[in-house]
Amino acid sequence: GGGYKFVITGMDADEKYIFARFSFQLDFVADGDYSVYFEGCCRPAELKNNANLVYHIRSEVRVSLANYAIYPKSSFRFRMPEVVDLKYQGIGACEAANCGNSDCSTMFKMQGYHEDDAYHRTTKLRLGDPFEQGRYKCYRHATPTNGNTPYAQTANKCPSTVDTTLTFSNPPMVWERPELTLGENLNTGAGGLAGVIRFTVRTTGSYQMTIMSETPLNDGTGDPPLLNVIDMLVKVTQFADSDQPLSNYDPAILAYKPWRFAPISIECGSGGGGLFAIGSAVQNSLSIRMTDPDAGAARQLICGGRNVPQDVQWIAPSLPFAQGVTLGNFSRPALGSANAEAKLSWMPTCEKRSQLGLFMMCFSGKDALATTTKGAGARNIPTVYKADGVLWGGSAIAPYNPSCLFVDVQPPRPNPNPSITAQSPPVTGPSFSTSCFADTCGCCSSEQCACRLSKPCLRDMAAIGDEWEIVVSAKAENNFFPLDVKISYYLDPDSEATGVMLPALANSVANHFVPSGTGSSTVKLFEVGPKVLGVNGAVSRRVKFLIPNDPLITLGTRSLRLCYNGYQTAVGVDVVAWKEMHGVNPVVETCEYCVKVNIVTEPKFLGTAGTLANPVDHYVEVGKPEQLMIQAINSGEGSIDIFVLSDPGAPDGTVLTDGVMDATGVLSRHLVYTPKLGQEGFTYLVCVVVVNSEGLRSAANCHKFIVQKISISWSSTTPCPWKTADPGVTLCASTGYQMVSVGCKNTYAIEADTGGTATSPPRYDVKLYVVETPKCEGCTFTNQDMFVETSISVHRCDEMGANMTGACCGNGVCDGAETGMNCGRDCPPDDAALVVSETAGDKGTFTFTAMRH
Repeated sequence: GGGYKFVITGMDADEKYIFARFSFQLDFVADGDYSVYFEGCCRPAELKNNANLVYHIRSEVRVSLANYAIYPKSSFRFRMPEVVDLKYQGIGACEAANCGNSDCSTMFKMQGYHEDDAYHRTTKLRLGDPFEQGRYKCYRHATPTNGNTPYAQTANKCPSTVDTTLTFSNPPMVWERPELTLGENLNTGAGGLAGVIRFTVRTTGSYQMTIMSETPLNDGTGDPPLLNVIDMLVKVTQFADSDQPLSNYDPAILAYKPWRFAPISIECGSGGGGLFAIGSAVQNSLSIRMTDPDAGAARQLICGGRNVPQDVQWIAPSLPFAQGVTLGNFSRPALGSANAEAKLSWMPTCEKRSQLGLFMMCFSGKDALATTTKGAGARNIPTVYKADGVLWGGSAIAPYNPSCLFVDVQPPRPNPNPSITAQSPPVTGPSFSTSCFADTCGCCSSEQCACRLSKPCLRDMAAIGDEWEIVVSAKAENNFFPLDVKISYYLDPDSEATGVMLPALANSVANHFVPSGTGSSTVKLFEVGPKVLGVNGAVSRRVKFLIPNDPLITLGTRSLRLCYNGYQTAVGVDVVAWKEMHGVNPVVETCEYCVKVNIVTEPKFLGTAGTLANPVDHYVEVGKPEQLMIQAINSGEGSIDIFVLSDPGAPDGTVLTDGVMDATGVLSRHLVYTPKLGQEGFTYLVCVVVVNSEGLRSAANCHKFIVQKISISWSSTTPCPWKTADPGVTLCASTGYQMVSVGCKNTYAIEADTGGTATSPPRYDVKLYVVETPKCEGCTFTNQDMFVETSISVHRCDEMGANMTGACCGNGVCDGAETGMNCGRDCPPDDAALVVSETAGDKGTFTFTAMRH
């Protein structure tokens, strides 16, 4: 069992009746049919029946372990007002009259419903039997101390006013169609005659009625139906100068005509926005109106001028509404007008079972003269059937004017995941959200995902003090819960433990610090900027990741995982109750996307290192090796190596020696370049990098090799053996003709000038030597006594080929321009010599005495 709770919930609009709710809990220990009731003393003494008898309500409870699943989750619910006011002599009577033998009655419909469609359709209403009305209090066991003796009526236990028949010579009430269930609507659909009572208004007075609902279970047991009861009052009052108001509604309701099986609908929670769906119409409130039928001059004339226009004093719920329902903004256009209205609004709470499902909301209003004192005047008749007019859903036979509306509260709509994107660098960089799941399957690390431990995308942070900035943006289909971006990081890249969330509070910013490892100072690891609102409810945050100067000491790891997702915060919602009710959370998050961040710093070169934009210059000579020592060191653990970049590559003649690692972790390799003949005058760029075992590499170390090309001048040769043919040129030419006489000795001081100076020595080591098989292409000489040639050369016979003709060196004949000096194989030695200086190879003395051959 449980505690008993008696709670006063409110008062009626006239502050005459107090509403209270009495609740308790019972535990049933065995299967069976139980009768649960509440009684209190006593009914009003002015009642014409059952006065002073106990106030009694009873309900049947069936407990069956085998069949509980098919039983309804709730009982039939009556929705009648605290009292049914009926006007003496009937609706619209201006004056008291004697009904005589005519039918002097008013029809109204019992208001109630079962939340389950099937049980509602099979429910019947009836008048309670004498014992259900409380007559059982008039009986006791014949032997009070023996429960097995029969019951017998005890006069002194039963008030003299007990009358459980409601007959009074002329029956005050009859059912129009007692055999009908609430689902059998023979005449007008929603306004069927099931549950309609005809009550006599021939005489004034107050009556008590016990009305029972019978709901069959059809569970195969053949047991009686489930019963529920309402103990209610009906008053017939003489309202001398007042008719009773009629319920009315706004045009959308009147057009749709909502009833039990075609209700108005509303979605619970802020996702529905408190909007009522009335057929195809949607509005944020319902206009509940009351119409005064006796207002206006025409009614005054009918009443002989004695009546005056009426006012609707108030509109109120017949019974207290569910939590959160408001009926306010009561207004009437002017005194004496026919209409007044109040606005009903509601945003049902999704996490409360009492706020979901079908509701029957019933309304009361009171009509009176403008000068009527509080409490006087006539109230509307609940769901009145009026005999002399056609109202909503009615006909001339059975007009229907409902004072209730049915509202179906729908569960919350599915809340789609927000979407998330990330961009680095912000604004200009590429987006990478879909490629960087926490697992590459993209299943948000669910238990069913086969690859939930797959590595996320990799982001290299390659230098101490490097910064990496991204912008993470999220947007949601709905905006009734606040949206934000969450950043998390994990020190272990493969860990599934909860990471550090940044920022810890929504709508805030975060700077995350970690111990620096040096004293008590700290270093900043993350900066998470403020939430920025975009168009259509989108939000974004900028996240900056800062590599600290001591990552190994600070973090105890070489890498970490940075993750981000979009989420909404359930504001104004009991999340636990919501999940218990609907099986899901009221808000959802996006998948978590992650980037693995390497925080090991790059290896570095030692010594002088060039860059691609500013390489180190090296002036080199053909045939002379240029050797560079390249040294590098790793910033962390692991091995390193030095490589030549394929772009721009290296010229022919380049060699990179094997590396040597010393005890201090310094790796040394030599880059050796020996320019080859034909490379003179060209410039070559060579770049090397150092790469560690984790794939991190240094910036390129670039060197530029400039292969020297020199020009030799013979201007210092004296005397110059020949002058250039160009009279404007005074320099000594490198080739030409020289006229000599046989037997005369010619001596020349020869010097090959490379242009070197004392401060800028020549690039090459120049040495003089005699050329075998010389050629003097383009040489010209003209003399009237000599044969003129434009070219003179000595060719080797093997250069001439198989069809060789003419003079050549190697044919055994000293012919053509051959001498002993330029073709010793064919000619005898000349009287000639080149003596090179012992101190300077570019200087020497050449002597030549022409001989006759």
